[in-house]
Amino acid sequence: MNCILITLRFHYRPGSLTNSFTDQFESLFIPAVVVSMATIFITICQYGIPHAGPWLLQVMEAMFWIYISASVVASTGMYLILWSTQ
Repeated sequence: MNCILITLRFHYRPGSLTNSFTDQFESLFIPAVVVSMATIFITICQYGIPHAGPWLLQVMEAMFWIYISASVVASTGMYLILWSTQ
């Protein structure tokens, strides 16, 4: 429901997507997507690896490095946007 309503907001209010990245308070929610991905990865490691086998462990090791890269880029990008738009 949240995804539908946010999509409708961006559709009916042109420019609100760009403003959500440059708004001082609203932009702080964007890196929270990266944190929610970490929660999903932790759950996969706890419940999936014992049942799926060693291939999932290798996949999760690769996803860890992708996650680290994405989190650094998201955090750095958001703070650069916040400091440059104030």
